[in-house]
Amino acid sequence: MTAPTASDWILVLLCAGGKRQRYNEPISGRTRLMKELFLFRMTSGDVKGFYTFQPYKYGPHSTEVLRNLSELVDKELVQSTPGFGSEVYSLTPAGLRLAAVAFNSLEPQLRQRLVDTKIQFNTMPLHQLLEHVYDRYPSYASQSEYEGPPAE
Repeated sequence: MTAPTASDWILVLLCAGGKRQRYNEPISGRTRLMKELFLFRMTSGDVKGFYTFQPYKYGPHSTEVLRNLSELVDKELVQSTPGFGSEVYSLTPAGLRLAAVAFNSLEPQLRQRLVDTKIQFNTMPLHQLLEHVYDRYPSYASQSEYEGPPAE
């Protein structure tokens, strides 16, 4: 198999199942998508063709992720639909066909790690996800503007 391109990693993450669906479980918001890609990367060692992350307003950030996500939406491989407070991203039928081929060509441990990432983090409240990332990777929180969950 040829190494996945950077945008392939968005497709295979979206293709992975989670707690709610066996495959193509949507991801709510760009921040969550970014953090799930980051956490996958941090638990997977050196992954060829993967994104590089820098500290930013809400922790680890990659401008390339946002650019690739926009391109995938423009190519109608990923759809963006309005959700509660953020856009919800999922694969279109054409995107699912492409992503399934890429997903199935990955090494089994990488496929499992993608699924594990979705299961653990895709339904976690966003403030808990951010706190999880900040606690485990504090150097990526150095420029964060996040001040914690809203007071009740």
